[in-house]
Amino acid sequence: MTDIPVARCEGRKTRSMTRASLSATRQQSTPGNNYVPRVAIHFLEPSQAHPQQQSPLWGKLPAEIRNQIFELAVSQHFDETREYPVGSYYRRPGYTHTFKACTALLQTCRLAWLEAHSIPMRSATIPIWEHQERGPPKWLRPYNYSRIMLWGGRGHSSSLTAANRLDLDHVHFFTQLVYLEDGSPNRLFRKRHFNPRRVTITIRHTDWWNWEDDHDLDLSDFDLFLPNTTEQLVIEFETIVRKKPQLDPIVAHWRGKTFKRMDDAVFSTVGEPTEYRWSGELDDYGPQDYVVVVVTWKPAQTRR
Repeated sequence: MTDIPVARCEGRKTRSMTRASLSATRQQSTPGNNYVPRVAIHFLEPSQAHPQQQSPLWGKLPAEIRNQIFELAVSQHFDETREYPVGSYYRRPGYTHTFKACTALLQTCRLAWLEAHSIPMRSATIPIWEHQERGPPKWLRPYNYSRIMLWGGRGHSSSLTAANRLDLDHVHFFTQLVYLEDGSPNRLFRKRHFNPRRVTITIRHTDWWNWEDDHDLDLSDFDLFLPNTTEQLVIEFETIVRKKPQLDPIVAHWRGKTFKRMDDAVFSTVGEPTEYRWSGELDDYGPQDYVVVVVTWKPAQTRR
């Protein structure tokens, strides 16, 4: 899900032209032919796009309807052909299939790109599974996003452009306690170009210490130092239903916890925790009934 040079359709033709023929073509172009000079997509201005009034999409439909069409066309959605296996660690509500976003519309013309290019990232939830065995295999991961794709790694660079990073809305961590208590998310939060508006951390039943041996729930304190762009932090505490009495005091303790952004803005809890339940299967453990308690934090100036 990267910025797509919408001028690519005309670019295929011009790339095959010689420099001389391209220059001649430009000299022959006149304002009456609606010629618009090529420009790097990141610097594209509305004045450099054809108004497209001959198209009903722009010539007849109001902007509100057109925006709804764009939202439906290029927003993130399930890929029904790539289902997560029943019984896997990573199949859960909201994560039954891999995600995808169809961005072909952005390649049709500059005006479409200008009006809709931010939608894929704004509509997307980018999941980060801290342990590769607790998340989908690479061929099932949405857009192949991973920690490397988001911030680059050894021998790699981020696949997100500057505009993508500004549009990044929601990042969802699925992390075992060993990574959470070790401060692993903070290493990503400190990256200069990592700018999510919302951060969710889900502690699954299978993320608690020694869950395989049915040990009591235990969670040590940890700190988070959120990016300056973050406006909401959500932590989901999940366990099996029969362990709900063990979860209640842990949630009560964490409701009194505050976190900070890099700019020292203090996040505290807002409202009452919410709760939902779901049932699923887990390989080698059979059917399970889960309860999830959701706690939300916001900085003081945006709490509501």
